Amino acid sequence: MGPVGAALIGLVTLPMLTWLYSPDIVGSYSLLNIGLSLISLIFALGFDQAYVREYYNFDNHAKLLKHCVVPAFALLTVLLVTISVIYAFDLFGFSQSSLSLLVFGYLAVGYFVIANLFTSYYFRMQQNALMYSLCQFIPKLSFMILIVLFYLGGVLSGFLSIAVAQFLAIISLSILMLFQTRKVWLALKYEPLELPILKRLFTFGFPLVFANLTFWALTSVDRLALTYWADMTAVGIFSVGVSLAMAAGVLQVVFSAIWSPMIYRWEKEGIENYTEQFDSLFSALSTVIFAAFCIVGLFAWVIDFALPEQYQRVKYILVCSFAYPLFFTLSEITVVGLHLMRRTYYVLVASCTALIINLVVNFWLTPSLSVSGAAIATAVSFYSLFIVRTEMSASVWRSFSRFKTYGFGAVILILACVQALSSNAYLYWAICWGGLLLLIIALGRQQFKTLFMLLKQR
Repeated sequence: MGPVGAALIGLVTLPMLTWLYSPDIVGSYSLLNIGLSLISLIFALGFDQAYVREYYNFDNHAKLLKHCVVPAFALLTVLLVTISVIYAFDLFGFSQSSLSLLVFGYLAVGYFVIANLFTSYYFRMQQNALMYSLCQFIPKLSFMILIVLFYLGGVLSGFLSIAVAQFLAIISLSILMLFQTRKVWLALKYEPLELPILKRLFTFGFPLVFANLTFWALTSVDRLALTYWADMTAVGIFSVGVSLAMAAGVLQVVFSAIWSPMIYRWEKEGIENYTEQFDSLFSALSTVIFAAFCIVGLFAWVIDFALPEQYQRVKYILVCSFAYPLFFTLSEITVVGLHLMRRTYYVLVASCTALIINLVVNFWLTPSLSVSGAAIATAVSFYSLFIVRTEMSASVWRSFSRFKTYGFGAVILILACVQALSSNAYLYWAICWGGLLLLIIALGRQQFKTLFMLLKQR
């Protein structure tokens, strides 16, 4: 319920921001979140993924948690102290440097970001659905409430009000969750650090740091390209499309929270037919995701009633924006084969390939097409990521039926990219997406039944 609630809060907050702030401030807010996500990726050192991978192989979960958390906090502390020394004069007011203050503020909030990350994974692996849901829901709700309070009270305005609200929302979650898990964290001091365990976790997780950084670049380069080749207004308009698409990101969050631990448990318990269930789930979810693309295209015109006039362009790039969460969800199904075989460096190769494609398409299209070019680059790169991840998994793990899925995905990608170049005739596009939706429903009836039966079994 937490990811769903967070997505719903996001859908309410986004239109509110577009009415309260200009597109350039909305663009700056998007860049702020890019920075926060970078902190989470760098300082986790891949130990968050190692925690999930090794959870069922450890009887002492407190020891596992400590071996994952300590390196992250240690690296963050070293960098924070280094920055403090380098910018000591700036930080204590001897000179003015907004950059040094911003870096210091980011790193200080980084402690809370890392604590929130591992606390949420703790609840996830404990199968505590309520607390895991609250980890997703509380920051979104806190941010929305703070924005409203700042606006009504006139205490802060502009980008500063958004930044302060975001930081306070993160800190509020940390306070609540650390209090809830205080016994767990206090127990960590009794667990000694063991070099073999650190080495084992590091060997699995550290390659994922580069993969995660590459993935961060993959999801951020579009807005950075718009910052360079266009302006912050274009970043704001594009960011609104991305934010709306992240409502579908709830599918990826919920699925990842269930799928990876489940497949690891099946492997640990030696369940014989789990590969057959994998094939059925991949086929069924592919059909559902393609239907979701069509539904987005069919009803994208509705957002004109929720956003100010300067955001009218969003409806044409919306399907391309949804390529990130939807194609990525498909890739999360198949990439599990690489994790099972402990070939995590292949994940890095896949992300690098998609990033190169993203950079090339952005360089080619964004200077002339602005928002449309960035949207097309995002869609093409995430379709490529899905294919590369899937082919690598089929190569090192086991082969499975996938080329029909590639074909349907290519058709949707082409339609989405052509639509991103359009500026009128939306009725025509609604008819196209509606017709394709009917075709998918007609051809995928068995897949819908299969998915229903699998969910019923769970």
